[in-house]
Amino acid sequence: MQLEERMKVIVVGAGIAGLGAAWRLRENGAEVTLVESDSEVGGRCRTHYWQDGWRVRGAFAFVGTEDNLIEQSKALGIYKPDGLTNLTEAHEQYLLHHVKGIVRQPSFSPADILRNPLLSIGEKASLAKMLPSLAKQIGRNDPRDLTSASALDTESAYDFMKRISPNFADYILEPTMQMFCGYEKDDYSVAWLMWLMASFPWSGSWWSFKERGVGMLTYAMGQHFEKDAGCEVLLGSRVVDVTKADKVRATILQGETTRKIEADAVIFAVPAPLVPKMMPTLDDERLNFLRSVGYVGHHIVHYLFDAQMDELPPSLLLPTKDGFERVSNLHFWRKGNNRFLASGELKGAFCASTLGESEDAILDQAWDDYARVEPKIANAVFVDRHLQRNDLAICRREAGFVKRLAAFRQMPDLPGIAFAGDYMINSTVGQSHWSGLQAADNILGGSRNASGAVDRKLGVSR
Repeated sequence: MQLEERMKVIVVGAGIAGLGAAWRLRENGAEVTLVESDSEVGGRCRTHYWQDGWRVRGAFAFVGTEDNLIEQSKALGIYKPDGLTNLTEAHEQYLLHHVKGIVRQPSFSPADILRNPLLSIGEKASLAKMLPSLAKQIGRNDPRDLTSASALDTESAYDFMKRISPNFADYILEPTMQMFCGYEKDDYSVAWLMWLMASFPWSGSWWSFKERGVGMLTYAMGQHFEKDAGCEVLLGSRVVDVTKADKVRATILQGETTRKIEADAVIFAVPAPLVPKMMPTLDDERLNFLRSVGYVGHHIVHYLFDAQMDELPPSLLLPTKDGFERVSNLHFWRKGNNRFLASGELKGAFCASTLGESEDAILDQAWDDYARVEPKIANAVFVDRHLQRNDLAICRREAGFVKRLAAFRQMPDLPGIAFAGDYMINSTVGQSHWSGLQAADNILGGSRNASGAVDRKLGVSR
């Protein structure tokens, strides 16, 4: 049976975390108001159609070990073998080195790292000495809790690795972190890196959908909620104030209209620094943590162009050490006779330095790195080009962040208030989605009726 009294919950933000929270709440019979400032749900997990194909806005693929996304897809009826694509091989990268040229890098697994020809025998020996520390972290690791690595939150991972293996730091770690996250050298700690490597195999499987790519998941969730009478979806709406006494009261701007909503609980599924602006009455400890969370930009560029080019370079990582300060990675596809498509992601520092600049200015500057890799396209004729801006893309996890997160998570629960988003765990689609499920469970856990605990899978009380 469903909960005897229908709980009303406001979910702020309809990215993958907010969608996950709304799904869990609806499973358990709660009424949901899902508020999203954009014109559609999905956040950085959306895809958009550009020049005959679906292009990512952020996330490229799903990690095969994150079963919650498979379960979610099955619940939506979209997880069908003939509709899936394996992207494991697409994650194999090649690095452009100033001396050795193009170097293959199959994955970020310890085994592949130790086989990398860029590393000297001495560096490989030094890195191998870290394996016992990694094994120790594996023993205490919780893949759903970044704070299980708090003991290692001492310094920047780049600085630490630079002392052990300069070539690993500059030609494997830095370009890989730039590609996946837009991270600069001080944006990620030893704790996060060791937790990441202990949590799941980067050499494992990656997958997506043939139609719409990763965006199929959030699109299907959005379609589901639009048809669900128990979930009101407010697009193009902005929460400007939230208070909590006996009830949660939220003030929402919808265009020129102001609307006030009353509910039993609220889940904030937006970047952490936005929460204090919406609810400044939170206690100082929580406000200080939320304000301290930083984010990096991670724009994506697409170019359709005509040029004289016989052979296409492979997908390449571009190390900052060798002077590539704008583009972190690039890909080329042949689209026809002398027509090509190029895509890539931009480095965090470049995104920050060009904040406020026009789309054309950013695309022009990024193209310089492309032309440096392949001089034959320096005078290419553009057919079309596109910049996907992501100014607040991925949470920084600098030295000290994991310990601050641990303190935040150890604070007593606030009745009727929960938090979700990549900063609560990690920035993969599956981890962000899980944070939403967890936030919903926290809200539901404080509102179980006398008949027993809510069954998470079936959404019934027993």
